[in-house]
Amino acid sequence: MMRADQQFLPPTSVPLVADDGSLTKLVADSKGKPKVLGRGSFAKVYAAVHTKPGTGGVPAAVKMLHDPTAARAKGDFLREIDILKTICIDGVITALASGCHEGVPFLVMERADDDLYDLAGRER
Repeated sequence: MMRADQQFLPPTSVPLVADDGSLTKLVADSKGKPKVLGRGSFAKVYAAVHTKPGTGGVPAAVKMLHDPTAARAKGDFLREIDILKTICIDGVITALASGCHEGVPFLVMERADDDLYDLAGRER
């Protein structure tokens, strides 16, 4: 169990195993920590590579809670995962997989290539 003053840090050394058996490996930054693509009020999004059995890896983004011990945030996030898994609309990010790692729920999503992130950053 995490202490209130601790922050959850997902692993870069072992893959996250989704409910469907697919594997997602977080990308490490130059310090060996997970590369953060973005952060919100209750979760962070990390760069990753997602692989289904028998296929090559694809760029992905993994959303995980800052504080997996926060019951309300965890419940809200689980509902978000359920909703996103049902959406299949052009122009909307697709949920690739989901699961739990050491009791922490995660959502694996499509990731735009880095050029789009650079472009979005320049436009702000």
